[in-house]
Amino acid sequence: MSTPASRLPVPLPAPRPRSRRRLGPVDRLLVEAQRALDTVFGEPAASRPNPAGDLPQAELDAAQRRHAAGLMRINHVGEVCAQGLYYGQAAVAREESTRGHLLEAAQEETDHLAWCAERLRELDSVS
Repeated sequence: MSTPASRLPVPLPAPRPRSRRRLGPVDRLLVEAQRALDTVFGEPAASRPNPAGDLPQAELDAAQRRHAAGLMRINHVGEVCAQGLYYGQAAVAREESTRGHLLEAAQEETDHLAWCAERLRELDSVS
């Protein structure tokens, strides 16, 4: 059975080499604004496995599920705020090593955001 020409995969163009120019203040502002939008409205992806992934699900009644979901939403807000804090501090860090540590901490918060979203889905509490 042959595949029609219109359904054949189209090769992607070769990636362009990254620019070596330094980002100016407006460029950095736009990058951080996009990062903030992704944090608030995007679907976070964890870079590490969920530490609760192998734990059995607790049996919760409807009231307990609502309460647990409310607590997870509070936790979620804290993770968003922590990301803002780390990225904000990294943006003004004078030392490259400090900036690296702050960006690493921000990535850990992205993992936490993804785990919060996963737990909210488990609790059937996705908005």
